[in-house]
Amino acid sequence: HFHADGGVPFQRKYFENFEQISLFKELLHYNNLPQVPAYLVNAVLLHILSLLAFLSEEKNAHFDAQAEKVREWIRVHATAKLTVRAVAAQFGYSADHLSRICKRNYGLGVGALIHHFLLSRAKELLCNTDAYVKEIAAALGFATDKGFIGYFKYHEGCFPVAFRARFAKVHRNNK
Repeated sequence: HFHADGGVPFQRKYFENFEQISLFKELLHYNNLPQVPAYLVNAVLLHILSLLAFLSEEKNAHFDAQAEKVREWIRVHATAKLTVRAVAAQFGYSADHLSRICKRNYGLGVGALIHHFLLSRAKELLCNTDAYVKEIAAALGFATDKGFIGYFKYHEGCFPVAFRARFAKVHRNNK
């Protein structure tokens, strides 16, 4: 648990919609290692806070309700089988028009948003479950676990098992 003197410059809803959950796991991991200097823990915490501040500024700067609907739909339905064409058909737009809308509002096209949310979900499952890689691959819609492993390695630069092992030391609250 952390305390912020004077509060934080953004609302609670930004914590609820924060997509990079693995950063919290990383923060706990470094905080619980005996030989880690405090500046490393502070750096991870500052990174989380800067992402939250960026999200709050970005959301307040402009809001496109249709783009937000598309983004949220992609977040909920992101699997390895989801295509740009399928998202466009869902909303009745052409793939190019929908990508322009997303790029203007989020800086990413529809395909990049699909990859972003798919990787985010993969990281969440790797960090917060004990499921086998094969089970995670199936849950994310990959035909084979090898396909998922290759996809993850390409986008993250490490294998899923190595990613999971990276933040193995976890502090659990005793309730």
